[in-house]
Amino acid sequence: MTEEKEAVSVRLSYIDNIRILLTTLVILFHAASTYGAPGLWYYKESQPAIVTFALFSLFIVTNQAFFMGLFFMIGGFFTPVSYDRKGAARFLKERFLRLGIPIVFYILIIDPFLSFFLRIIVGGFKGSFVEFLRQYLQHYRGLHVGPLWFTQNLLLFAVVYALYRQIADLSDKSRPAILRKPTAKGTVVFILVLSMVTFIVRMRFPVIHFTDYLNVQLAHFSQYISLFIVGIIAYRSGWLNDIPLSIAKKWFAVVLFFIVIIFPVMFTLGGASEGNIQPYMGGFCWQAFCYAVWEQFVGVGIIIGLSSLFYNKFNHSGQIVQITRFELLYSLYHPSGSSRIDCNRNKEP
Repeated sequence: MTEEKEAVSVRLSYIDNIRILLTTLVILFHAASTYGAPGLWYYKESQPAIVTFALFSLFIVTNQAFFMGLFFMIGGFFTPVSYDRKGAARFLKERFLRLGIPIVFYILIIDPFLSFFLRIIVGGFKGSFVEFLRQYLQHYRGLHVGPLWFTQNLLLFAVVYALYRQIADLSDKSRPAILRKPTAKGTVVFILVLSMVTFIVRMRFPVIHFTDYLNVQLAHFSQYISLFIVGIIAYRSGWLNDIPLSIAKKWFAVVLFFIVIIFPVMFTLGGASEGNIQPYMGGFCWQAFCYAVWEQFVGVGIIIGLSSLFYNKFNHSGQIVQITRFELLYSLYHPSGSSRIDCNRNKEP
C-alpha cells in the first residue's frame, strides 16, 4: 500500500509543478496590470506607450486564456477523489474551513486596510480609519474578495458538485462511465462550441464587467465551468496521463500561430493599436467574436501542451513543490505586498 501511494504521488508531482507555474503567473499578471496592461487592480500606473501597451496586452490576454481555466481544471481533477474518500458532510466541512476562512479574512481584514492604505497614498485621504470605513461601507456593493475570487468560486463549484453527487447517488449514477481521450477533431469542436458560448455570454456580460454581490466576471465563466467539468472527467478517465509529447508540440504550434500571426492582425485591424480595446470586451461585433475564438484556441492549446510537457518532463517532486501548500497565503498577501511596493516606487523622485 505504501509503494502504491508513493507511485501515485510521483505520477501527480507534475500537477504540483504546474500549480507552481500558475501561481507565479498570477503574481506577474497583476504586476502587468499595475504597469499599464488592461484590467482592474488596486493600484495602476499611468498609461504606457503603445508598444509597451501591446506587449503587456499580449501577456495579459495569453495568460487570461488559460491560467485560471487550468486552475479550475486541476480543482475539478481532485474533487471526485476527495469526495469519494470523505463523503458529502466531511467533504463540505473541510472545503468551507479551508476555502471559506481565507475568504472571510480577506473581506473583513485585508481589503478594508489595503483600500485605506491606497486612499492615503494615492488619493490623499486625511481622515481616520473610522471615517474611511464609514465611506467604504456606504459604497460597498458585493463581496470584495480580490484575488480570492477563484477560491470563492472553487468553493461554490464544490458545493454544486456535492449536490450533484447526492442526487446522482439516489439513481446510482454518481460514477460516470470512463470516456476515451478526446480526439483532435473532438477537441476542436469543444473549442468552437466554447468560443460561441463565450461570445454569446459577453453580449450581456463583457470582460471586466463584475456582477454584484459575488463580484465575478461572468465573461470567463463558460471556460471555468467547462474546464472544471473536464477536470472531473479527466480524473475518472485518466485523460491527463501519458499525453504524448508529439501532441503537445502540435498544440504549441497552433498556439504560436494564434499568438504571432493572428493576434497582431486582430489587434491592428480592430482598433486596439489605437488604444480602443472596448469592442473586444463583448457585444455583437467581429472583434468580440474573434477574441473569443482566439482565447479558447490559445487557452485549450496551452493547457493540453503544458499537461503533456509537465507529465513527461517535470513529473518529479522537490523542495520547491512545498510552495503549493501556501498558495492561499500568496493570494492573501500579494495584493497588499505588491501595492505597497508600487506605491513606494511611485513616490521616489
